Amino acid sequence: MRSGGVEIYDKGVENATVRDWADLGVNTAGVVAAVFFASNPVGWVVGAVALGYSIGTTIYDASN
Repeated sequence: MRSGGVEIYDKGVENATVRDWADLGVNTAGVVAAVFFASNPVGWVVGAVALGYSIGTTIYDASN
């Protein structure tokens, strides 16, 4: 499985799907939360949601 940014780069921005942009946005939010909000409960929630989304999309991609 490849990250959202790599998929968008390979396809070209004009061919990126909504899913590609969602992956990129959620993954970016997760990294920002981990770096800047690691000691803050808001960061924990953002990180947990990003992790849940990543796990869910990984399972979905593996099953299809």
